[in-house]
Amino acid sequence: MAHWQDRFLGIGELPPELSIFEIEFFQFSPADTAAIRKEFRPKYRIAVALQLGFMRLTGARLNAFNVVPRKLLSLVGEQVGETAPSIASLRTMYGRGNTRRDHQAWIMQWLKIKAHTKRQERMLFAALREASKSTESIDRLIATARQWLFDKSLLVPATSTLRDICIRAASDNVSHIYQCICRAVSSEKRHAWEPAIFEKRKDGATHLEWLQTAPKRRSQKNLRGLFQKIEYLTQLGVADIELRDIPMERLQIYARQLQHKRPSRFRKLTEITRTLQLVSFLRVALSEAADAVLQLAGKLTSDIVSDATEQVKRAEGAILIDYRKMLLEIFGLAEEVKVSAESLQTTLRKTSAELQAKIHPTRAAAVRARLTDKIPAVRSLLRAMTDVPIQGATTERAIAGLNELKTLYARHASELPVKERDLAKGWKAHVEDAADRERAMRALEASTLFELRRGLRRGGCWLEYSNAYRSREHMLIPEEQWRAQRRRHLSLLRLPENPKDYVASLVVAAKEGMDAVSRALVRGDLTVDKGDIHLPKLEKEDVPPPVAQARDAIANHIGTIQLPELVMEMDVQTRFSKTLPGSCTAIGARTPTDIRCTPWTWDRDECDKGRVDDSVTHRPSDLGSDEIARSARVDRQGE
Repeated sequence: MAHWQDRFLGIGELPPELSIFEIEFFQFSPADTAAIRKEFRPKYRIAVALQLGFMRLTGARLNAFNVVPRKLLSLVGEQVGETAPSIASLRTMYGRGNTRRDHQAWIMQWLKIKAHTKRQERMLFAALREASKSTESIDRLIATARQWLFDKSLLVPATSTLRDICIRAASDNVSHIYQCICRAVSSEKRHAWEPAIFEKRKDGATHLEWLQTAPKRRSQKNLRGLFQKIEYLTQLGVADIELRDIPMERLQIYARQLQHKRPSRFRKLTEITRTLQLVSFLRVALSEAADAVLQLAGKLTSDIVSDATEQVKRAEGAILIDYRKMLLEIFGLAEEVKVSAESLQTTLRKTSAELQAKIHPTRAAAVRARLTDKIPAVRSLLRAMTDVPIQGATTERAIAGLNELKTLYARHASELPVKERDLAKGWKAHVEDAADRERAMRALEASTLFELRRGLRRGGCWLEYSNAYRSREHMLIPEEQWRAQRRRHLSLLRLPENPKDYVASLVVAAKEGMDAVSRALVRGDLTVDKGDIHLPKLEKEDVPPPVAQARDAIANHIGTIQLPELVMEMDVQTRFSKTLPGSCTAIGARTPTDIRCTPWTWDRDECDKGRVDDSVTHRPSDLGSDEIARSARVDRQGE
C-alpha cells in the first residue's frame, strides 16, 4: 500500500476532488465490469461501481449521501456502459437501505475483504498497545489501526469503534508505565523529588527552570554547567533508577507536560499524573544533560585538535628556516680544516638530535607531539569525564585510560608511571618511550580523549542513562521480546518478514533509476563528469503568443488604475474584508484606503476628515457594486 493512500483510509464520504493517483481506484478491470454487468441491473451498476472503487481506496463502506462529483459519475458510467446522471448521490441511487447493504456485502466478497473477528480485534489491541508506547495521540493510533486493518484485508469500521479500542490500548499502556515507575522508584523518593525541583536556587530560578535551560555554545563554562546538572540529578538518585521497559519517546511526552508548570497547578494533578510527569522529567533531563556533555566533549576535542593542527601549520615555515640554518652550519664545518673527526662527530650528533626533535615524519605525528604540550582544557575535561560512569567493552582503550587517569587524579599525580599499556601505534613513542614523564601523562590524556570520542561514535563506549549514547542492547528490542513479537513489529512497520523481499524491491527501484539515468545520458539530457551528474542550465522560455495576447487584452480592458481603487473594487467583488475581525488600521495613511474603518461601513465619523465624500453612509449590502465603487472614491477636488 502506498503511503499517500493513508489519508483516505476509513473516510466516510467521497473526496470532492480526486487526483490522478486516486482516480486509478475507479479504473476497473474487465473482470470487474463483467461481474457488475452480470450480477446487477442497469439501475444499480453505477452505484455498485462507485462503492467498489471507494472500498478499494478507503477499505470502508460508502454510506454518506453527499453528491458524487460529476467527473467521477461520467468515468464510472462509461466503464459499466451506462449513461451517468448529471447529479446524483447514494440516496437517489438507492431507495432501500437493505439493497445498499446487500451490494456492499457482494463488494466485500469480490474484493476478499472481511469484517474483523474477536481474535483479530485482540491482535489489533496488542498492536495498538505497542504503538501507543511512542505516542499519546488517539488520532495517530486510529490512523495506525486503519493501516493495520487495511493491510490485513479487513473492513475498516466506524471511527467511534476504533476510538474505543485505541483509548483502551492507550489506558492499558499508561497503567503499565505507572506500574514500572512505581517498581523502580519508591514512594519516599518520589515525595522527596516534588519539593526539590520547585525549590529556588541562588539566582532566583527554580531547579525545574534551571534543568530546562539548554547550553548556548560550546565552552568550558557551559560544560561545567552541564556537569553540575548531572551531579545534582545523581545526588537525587535519578541515575540509579532502571526504566528499560519504558520507551524514551513516552518519557519525553510526559516530560514536556511538566515544563513551565507552576507548583500549585502541579499539586492539583492526580497521583498517577504527578508521578508520570515528575519521574519522566527528571529522567529525560538527566539523559539530555548526558547527551549534551558527550556531544560537547566531542566538539571540544575537535576544537583542541584543530588548534593544534593550525599551530603545526604555522610552525612549518619556521622549521624550514631552522633546517636551512642547520644545513649551512654543516656545510661550514666541512670547509674547516682544523676540525677534528671527534669534534665533527659530536657536533653532527647534537645537530641531528635538535633536528629530530623539530621535524616529524608526518603532519599527524607533529599534531600528536603538539598535543603533549600543556593544554589546560584537556586535563579539566578529562577530570570531569572520569566522574561520569562511562562504560565500554573490555577491549576499549578509552575505558582503560579513564580508569588509570581517575586513579592518578585522585593521588594528585603529575607524572605517569612506566608500564606496558595498550595504546595506538602513534602514541606509544609519546607515552611509553618518553623520558619526560609529565609529558607522557599529557600524551596519555590526549590519547584517551581521542579513543573516547572514537568509542562513543562507534558504540564501543556508552553511558547507561544517556539517550543518544546508550549501549546497543538497550537501544534494541530485547532478544526474547523480539522473538515473541517479531511479526507484530514488522506488521506495524509494514515490512515483509523476509528481508530479501524488501531488499529486492529496493534493488528493482535502484535498477530502474539507473536505467533512466542511462537513457537520459544517451539522449544528452545530462552529463556525467568525475562521478557527478550534471544537468544543463534551464533556458528561459519565450512567452507563447496566445498568452501575450491574453495578457495585453486584459491590461487594455482594465486600463490605468490606482492600487487603492483596485483594492476597493476587489473588496466589493469578493468582500474579503468581511472576514477581518474588527476594524482595519493603516499607519501613515496617504490614500483613501489607508483609513480606519469597520468592514462594512464607510462613515465620516470613522474615517479621517476630508478623505471620503460626506454622502457615503450606505452599507454595501444596500447598493450595487458599481455604486459602491463610485461612493468609495476620493473627492480629489477637495484635497
